[in-house]
Amino acid sequence: MLNYEQEAYTLYPKNICATDDHDSYLNSKENKELKFRLSDENKRYGKNNINIVITSVENRFQTKILDHTVPSYSDRCFNWQFVLNTNDSDTEKNIMCINISKVLPVFIVYILEVEYCPEKKRLKYFPRRNKILENDNYISEIQDVKMILTNSSLGVVEFPDKRLTEVIETINFQDIPMGKFTYFNAFFLNEFTTRFA
Repeated sequence: MLNYEQEAYTLYPKNICATDDHDSYLNSKENKELKFRLSDENKRYGKNNINIVITSVENRFQTKILDHTVPSYSDRCFNWQFVLNTNDSDTEKNIMCINISKVLPVFIVYILEVEYCPEKKRLKYFPRRNKILENDNYISEIQDVKMILTNSSLGVVEFPDKRLTEVIETINFQDIPMGKFTYFNAFFLNEFTTRFA
């Protein structure tokens, strides 16, 4: 069983601020380990296995998954998304998000909601996770995705949802300050994000 705290301290240097002590942070053995795990030289899952999962999800939902992963931001996961709209709205969207960590064999599945304001030509608010939709409207869809991931050849397990927002006090990354850095940040993304609008 994975020790998530220990894994986080393997990837992020303790008590070194990424913004205040940039050189020490970049040269730390932890940062080098993170970069190695994110590099193309260390392919954790295999392209064929990844493609099988994508195809399985696309076939199940009769949709096309868009890859919103941003390697240049050092995203710690594959960030796959597709729209799950039941109201056919052009301005309001519910988005299925599948995050498979690149640094640990774990995944999370969640729903983001976004609302676009045509008059201002921007989102009304930042993309936000909606647990009510996850537990009511889309519980079956989420369970289907989890089953595809768990039964795949990727060898991944679901990361415990209750630990995602747990803060790891003595580490940080990029511009996320000490005391605000969570397990979601450590193993997945800096913030909830989508290019659907």
